[in-house]
Amino acid sequence: MTSIDCKLEAFQKVLWGYSLSREEEDMYMDLYRKLLMAEALPNKTVVQRAKQIKPLVRIRHNAVSHYEKVFTTDATDLLVFTTLYDIEKSYLYNFTDDRQVVKHLRRPLFPRGMQKIGEFTCYHRFEENPEILSPCVEEVLRQLPDDINLDQINAFELKFDSSDPADVYDPLLDRYESTVVLYSMSDGLPQQIKQQPVVYHDVRY
Repeated sequence: MTSIDCKLEAFQKVLWGYSLSREEEDMYMDLYRKLLMAEALPNKTVVQRAKQIKPLVRIRHNAVSHYEKVFTTDATDLLVFTTLYDIEKSYLYNFTDDRQVVKHLRRPLFPRGMQKIGEFTCYHRFEENPEILSPCVEEVLRQLPDDINLDQINAFELKFDSSDPADVYDPLLDRYESTVVLYSMSDGLPQQIKQQPVVYHDVRY
């Protein structure tokens, strides 16, 4: 029996403690199997994806002259590239001001020619504090859907239905949910972003 099989067997016993229908139990087992397979993806594959697919964050320029990260979609929000960050560490909720916005000629470097390719539900573990959402790029890259052509994807954006972890937490999976929006860019990534190294486990690639 493989380690994944052992984890699935243990997870099924956890599900038996809940009042689930057969369909719900099958759904959770299938989802948990996919999460385990995603976690088993080779690190070199994750690094390769990280070189090609970059995170975007929505910010709003306010009157105080700095950029404030926002978590809801708004017509006045701006999608920007982030500065270099270890893909295994939380980047979104550590994103606090314009020092973490990639700039060109002192202005934010905005993605151009973007087209939405699709979206999927992503599941995240708590990094340390269960009262703070702490998604990382690695989780997104590991869980990219099999039915999407990854060669078309240049960037992604994370969205949450709520900034309160309790509202997006699934106790059976012990993870919280986000919606990942995938984008392509007609001219590909800007050269400045292409030249960014990937940092993973404190190592640059």
